[in-house]
Amino acid sequence: MSSGNAAYSPDGRRVAFEIWKIPADGGTPVQVTRGGGFYAVESEDGRELYYSKSSRSGIWRVLLSGGGESEVVTVPVAWADWALGRRGLYYATGQGVSARRGVFTIQFLDFGSGQTTPLFRSEGIATHFSMAVSPDEKWILFGEAPGWQSELMLMENFR
Repeated sequence: MSSGNAAYSPDGRRVAFEIWKIPADGGTPVQVTRGGGFYAVESEDGRELYYSKSSRSGIWRVLLSGGGESEVVTVPVAWADWALGRRGLYYATGQGVSARRGVFTIQFLDFGSGQTTPLFRSEGIATHFSMAVSPDEKWILFGEAPGWQSELMLMENFR
């Protein structure tokens, strides 16, 4: 089993890696999904695990109490171009996701309403990668590499 892209649960008691979870203080790994998974993030309440798949674009969810997986975001999203907030999912899309050139957007899927809201749009030749949202959901960080130079971008006042 690979431990790449590991992440702590919000309470710090578990570690999710790929499609497995394990207590942070040691123990037996437990397989969470059967359909594959990559870059897993546990919900704040510890009930769900959100993840990407290396074989398929989108964002997936599985209940940690058991049950099947469901696709939450069906549009092309690269494996680390999303972040889980308390209220919903922040994710980036673009033309030709692997190349990341052309139109780049950051969107928010509100879990309460089920509505998706565009937050940011940019056009150009920059490559965009990775994303993080602050715990209070007031800040979004994402990588941007115009040409061969990388820049860390901070987005504020997006509401």
